[in-house]
Amino acid sequence: MKITELRPNGFCGGVKRSLQMVQEVINDPKYPRPLYLLGQIVHNKFINNALHEQGVIILEGNSRLEMLDQIDHGTVIFTAHGISEQVIQKAKDKNLHIVNATCPHVNKSFELIKEKLAEGYTVIYIGKNHHPETEAALAIDNSIILIEKANEVASLNITNDKIALINQTTMSPYDIKEITDALKDNYPHLTPIDSVCNSTKKRQDALQQIDESVDLVIVIGDRSSNNTQKLRETSEKVLNKTTIAVENVEDLNGHDLSKYQNIVVTAGTSTPRAIINEIIETLNTNTNAKFVSQLKGMNYLNS
Repeated sequence: MKITELRPNGFCGGVKRSLQMVQEVINDPKYPRPLYLLGQIVHNKFINNALHEQGVIILEGNSRLEMLDQIDHGTVIFTAHGISEQVIQKAKDKNLHIVNATCPHVNKSFELIKEKLAEGYTVIYIGKNHHPETEAALAIDNSIILIEKANEVASLNITNDKIALINQTTMSPYDIKEITDALKDNYPHLTPIDSVCNSTKKRQDALQQIDESVDLVIVIGDRSSNNTQKLRETSEKVLNKTTIAVENVEDLNGHDLSKYQNIVVTAGTSTPRAIINEIIETLNTNTNAKFVSQLKGMNYLNS
């Protein structure tokens, strides 16, 4: 059996930066307690469980604005996925100590949206509804049009000749192309602006270049991670490969891996290195035993 680990994988630069910021806040007593996260710092349950063990309160809710209603004092940490100006202002009005861990690439995409709006463009945004990055992008202006799938294009009726197309940073090239092609049929003057982050793009490119002989793709990452799920979709729908999506090594239980000869392993941008290593080591040693993770209780922030 051949095992190939695709590169890059594991934490991207934006995730590393966000986790480092949070760890510094945890370690520094000057930050007022309690420490709150507006949602998950990144979409990975093992990382968020590790933060919870260190005393960080992770809030959940329909929107970031609503989550702030749960906080009266302390420090609020904005996650890597971006935050709206309305949420920032509300946190200031509540006199909360603010730590903004937004990924710089996400901030750059938001600035692109603002630029195009200022230039008189109608902005169409390709994103996943209710994803925190999409939530923050749509909050920039009420005129922004959200598109999730190509079949939604037919319902649009845009009269402005200046139309800019911008996307969530973790979308797959396949989704973007499908929607872009559908839009160009109706709006030939469309201006597409690719804002997929480089880390997401490199993972997608590496996956789409795998050898025809690969008979199994294992995608490692949280089920709530959009870029991880886009890797799975590319493997299944674009490459037509047998695909197993796992969050850690124990998710391999129940799969007969011995029947595969050429396995490729890839991982999302918020997948800890330790989880990837454990899966690779397990595949290289024993594919028939019951898999039990040895990583329980680990602080994945430094993985």
